[in-house]
Amino acid sequence: MKFENWLLVSDIDGTICPEYNVIPQRNLDAVRRFQQEGGRFTLATGRHLQIVRHLVKAFEIRTPLILVNGGCIYDPVAERFTYEQYLNETAIRYVKELQCRRELLSVRLMTEDNGVYEVYRREDMELSDPRYSKYAVPWAELEQIAAMRWRKALFVTSVEDAPAFRAFAQAQRYPDVSFLASSGSFYEMVPRGVSKGEGLLRVAQQLGIPVEHTIGIGDYENDLSLLQAAGFSAAPENAIGAAKRLADRIVCDSSEGAVGDLIDYLITHGNS
Repeated sequence: MKFENWLLVSDIDGTICPEYNVIPQRNLDAVRRFQQEGGRFTLATGRHLQIVRHLVKAFEIRTPLILVNGGCIYDPVAERFTYEQYLNETAIRYVKELQCRRELLSVRLMTEDNGVYEVYRREDMELSDPRYSKYAVPWAELEQIAAMRWRKALFVTSVEDAPAFRAFAQAQRYPDVSFLASSGSFYEMVPRGVSKGEGLLRVAQQLGIPVEHTIGIGDYENDLSLLQAAGFSAAPENAIGAAKRLADRIVCDSSEGAVGDLIDYLITHGNS
């Protein structure tokens, strides 16, 4: 089969889904062809398990998922995590220090129970604004979930205020965490060493697939490590400049079926 022993990893938002949970039919059809030709397909995302299950079903994914920007690997066949990384207890102090910044609109924590909880919200934040809230996030006092292990912290600002907040966060030089942007408004704190790129390498190793047989596609800052790690990389036309510069190929806009365009290219031009 043409794609036997090949791994294709796609980002979700802005790549395989141009809008929240909107999937172009071209992507569905192309992924199915890739899988029928022996290829292993999966997703790499900042999301947690509960809000990707419908995509696992839609794409009939049987390959381990890269979740929480590489912080977790989940086997959908065995229905268990094969890798999990958590923030250290020092993250509680970091969150308290950072949530004092005037630029912040919201702070959300992803926890070991695969839940997401909002622990801070600025009074003037509009909860229904689609730029900041794609789904309902329950409120919790920080002390209520302090005893739980945290997968990541998400800091929400306006696009205009993002540079000031991000510069401040980076200037703290916290030794055991990394920061990465997943959108113009979302800035994430993850355990140091966690990335989608490391997730791709981990999944490839689990499957016994050589790195040169891996393909990654993504559009934003948190996808750069994925593009760097993959044997062949692609970015949709709507991707940020840094992603396009790293990519081996630029494919069509995500709204037109970017993953489908990539797979069509691989079928036409070969995968070697």
